[in-house]
Amino acid sequence: MLCLRFLLLFAGALILCPADLPAQAPPPTATAAPPKETRVLYEKALRLEREGKPAEAIVAYTDLLAVDANHLNGLQHRAHLLFQAGRVREAANDFSAALVVDPGDREIWSAYGDCLSTLSDWRGASAAYHTAIQRGLDNTRIYKKLGDALAGSGDNEGALQAYATSIKLRLDNFEPYFARGVLLVKLKRERDAIEDFGRVTELNPDYADAWFRRGAAWGEIGEFDKAARDLTVFLRLQPGDAEGLAFRGAAEDTLGRTSAALADYGASLKARPDNPRVLLARGELLDRLGRHQEALADRNRAVEVDPKNGYAWLARGGTQLALGFPDKAVADRTRAVEIMPGNPLMWYGRAATYAAIGENPKAVQDLNEALRLNPGFAEAKKLLQDVESRLQSQAGAPAQVGQPVGRANAFVSHLPPEARPETPAPGAQPTPATAAPLQQARPPAKPATEALAPAPATASAEQLNREARELMDKGEFAAAVPKLQAAVAADPGIAQIWNALGYGQMRLHHFQEALKALDRAVQLKPDYQNAFLNRAVLKRQMGDRAGAERDFQRASELGKKKR
Repeated sequence: MLCLRFLLLFAGALILCPADLPAQAPPPTATAAPPKETRVLYEKALRLEREGKPAEAIVAYTDLLAVDANHLNGLQHRAHLLFQAGRVREAANDFSAALVVDPGDREIWSAYGDCLSTLSDWRGASAAYHTAIQRGLDNTRIYKKLGDALAGSGDNEGALQAYATSIKLRLDNFEPYFARGVLLVKLKRERDAIEDFGRVTELNPDYADAWFRRGAAWGEIGEFDKAARDLTVFLRLQPGDAEGLAFRGAAEDTLGRTSAALADYGASLKARPDNPRVLLARGELLDRLGRHQEALADRNRAVEVDPKNGYAWLARGGTQLALGFPDKAVADRTRAVEIMPGNPLMWYGRAATYAAIGENPKAVQDLNEALRLNPGFAEAKKLLQDVESRLQSQAGAPAQVGQPVGRANAFVSHLPPEARPETPAPGAQPTPATAAPLQQARPPAKPATEALAPAPATASAEQLNREARELMDKGEFAAAVPKLQAAVAADPGIAQIWNALGYGQMRLHHFQEALKALDRAVQLKPDYQNAFLNRAVLKRQMGDRAGAERDFQRASELGKKKR
């Protein structure tokens, strides 16, 4: 069983609408300039570019294109300079115009794809790269870029094939190995990913990210000694890196090397003092060492830094109980339930607190809610049996139930498999989410309120939607989905909220619920391109390839209409 403290350190976003391939005509050509004038303007711009004066060169190329809008070299050179200057949309427009002039130029198609990739238009980018390949571009780099674009659009199988082709064309190019490793982690194929990251470290031993990624992958499969080893190499290459120290601290902690773990957590917090994940991890370790006052300081800081993080309130409640403050413990864990009512662990945490202080009927109520949300929650079943048994035999003072007060929050670190956090979706950089959602816990149809403190005023649909999107940006889909469900209940006529709900359910692998939500989104807004894209990805995951292709086609048609 993997340790939560390691998984909580791992790093999701709605699918973006793809741009179309160039179809617009170039700007109207000005009165044709004499060839000599055109040549002079081009040579001036080229000279400025070669002299390292990009801003002046862009102006000069603009002067050239003002008299000859179809000047192919002028369009290409200005596009490259604009791209380098970060003006990516303008660069894409220039490459698009160049392709109207010369649609057979494979290098321009590749450069156009680079622009679309930078804009996260993965569908458009993959189409551009495919066209470049069809036009004869056949090298390791173009297939690697195609793989990136396909992975970004959700076509994981296509991406794996593109990466394999890239590797085949040049076995000593480490980049496609690394990209494929990142995708394999996303697909839960950690051992295959470890092999690819290992190949990267052989080809380029100084590539720090490969050591970090492989260390993280070792941690995913419970090989913490190997994780610590790889992260040590990473930290030699990137001394003082806050994430690397945090990950290694989690591995050392799991291996029982408490001094090393505390040192790494401390160094990580020195580099990034307000990281709530590391504050929670160190607080948990300090609690296990009986250093509850120090743990409370970390818990307090975590709550202050991230007051909407239910895990922070849950953890502080455990420390409060360990210090002998049951009222504060109940208050903190009630707040955790309010923040994340769809998370069974929050209900289980408050139930454990009630059980520890003898309030067994309240413990039963919370445990029933936890099991309603996740019927397979073994620890909740066990505690419920305990509490019900003591209620039946209760004659005098209530017996202690559950864990001793000094270890009241230990379950936060050693969760049963069915309450284990979900591995966050990998991005380009290893930036773990603040709090991990649960894999198996399904959010309730509506948040339970019987055991909560007085509820605040009802939030509007738009407010709930904003809060949910913030949670999804952190990867907290299990917390976001109940808010979206409340939002559509408050206003069932907003297609964007149904789309967000469908995406959140999809990320939780609740495919049927996701499909219903996305169907509703496109019913409300038949030209909703993003909803069709999300539904296409969902159908592909459900094995409905024909339906996925229809939705992708519809999304593409809608994108063309927008142009």
